[in-house]
Amino acid sequence: MSRPFNIYYNNATGRVILQKKKVENDLNDNEFNNKIDQLKNITNLNDGKNIKSNNILNLNNNNLNNLNNSNNNNNKINNGGNSSNVGNLNNTINVNNTLNKINDIKKINDIKKNNNLNNNLQDNLKLLTKKEVFFGIKKTILSEFNHNNQSSNNNDFKIGINKNINKKSNIFDTFYLFPNISEINTKNETNFINEKRVELFNNINDNDDKQYFPIDYIPCGINIPLKNKNSSIRKIIIKNIFWNIFQSININKYNNDELLCIVPEKNDFDYKNIKLQINFELHSQVNNNIIEKFKGKILPYINFDLKNNTPANSCLYPSEFIEINTLNGSFFNNLEINLNTDLDIQCALLCVKISVPDDCIAILKGCDKMNRTFFGNIPFSQFILNFDYELI
Repeated sequence: MSRPFNIYYNNATGRVILQKKKVENDLNDNEFNNKIDQLKNITNLNDGKNIKSNNILNLNNNNLNNLNNSNNNNNKINNGGNSSNVGNLNNTINVNNTLNKINDIKKINDIKKNNNLNNNLQDNLKLLTKKEVFFGIKKTILSEFNHNNQSSNNNDFKIGINKNINKKSNIFDTFYLFPNISEINTKNETNFINEKRVELFNNINDNDDKQYFPIDYIPCGINIPLKNKNSSIRKIIIKNIFWNIFQSININKYNNDELLCIVPEKNDFDYKNIKLQINFELHSQVNNNIIEKFKGKILPYINFDLKNNTPANSCLYPSEFIEINTLNGSFFNNLEINLNTDLDIQCALLCVKISVPDDCIAILKGCDKMNRTFFGNIPFSQFILNFDYELI
């Protein structure tokens, strides 16, 4: 179907005139009038005074600078009713294209704003890209290997039973790995990870979730951005976890690459398979106003018997964890820490804590020469962990 109207250019006035063709029994009157109304509503290019009739729409030439014309054909000029060829206007403008372009003109400022916003978001997305991080601890002064006991007595960190304050249950050492791998240069008899007492903390929102935190300790970790003026992070995804542990245990004691513990059995030592728990936590100190406002939604781990400043007091959300039973390995399932976007915290520490699962306590139980109950330990000289994280 041919177009029900033509476009003319007036050199004298510098205007483009949109004029309906005179066709008998024209069925496009309503369509034409609707397009006129669209032009009038979409743009502020005319004030209504230039509209002489329902059949003619005058457009200021200055407002057509950004329009792309189509169909290279000769046009006619309406100059007081006289037509002539135009040298600088050789294209017939498709009305639908005109409508779209005028709409674009109206929205150009919004587009610029959106582009600026998109640029800001692109800058923010740089914070959301996958990052690989390292955590670890290593003891650098090692004594000679003790072949008599098939293990060194002094050259290891030892995860052992902890002299906790509460004394209500058997609790083992819990400690944090350092970002970028910390080398502890100490005397051989020093067990660095055994210096802090450990207590049990229950999740007030989940009876099945309990964690062991060291006492009088500030956790170490890497800073994670959570919020800025343009966006908030909804969740942290931890993925692609790898670990590597060194134990000073005679190689003959290993059947595979299993993680071993040493349990006393009267005059000998048993080497048993054991597990460790790797806990991923988000920590930040918050004020009382925030605590009251988000009561029950953050800081889930509480021990009402303690008034100490512990890592449990700064653990914002429930811990995500995996259990490992090998000296080296990988874990590729995603762990997610969901965040409260209303919480006004700009950043927090992502920390990695190592603990002994409850179901391993029985494995560590042995007896000494006097047949008294005695718990063994999990020796290691180096613990290296790396993983990727994403912020969404």
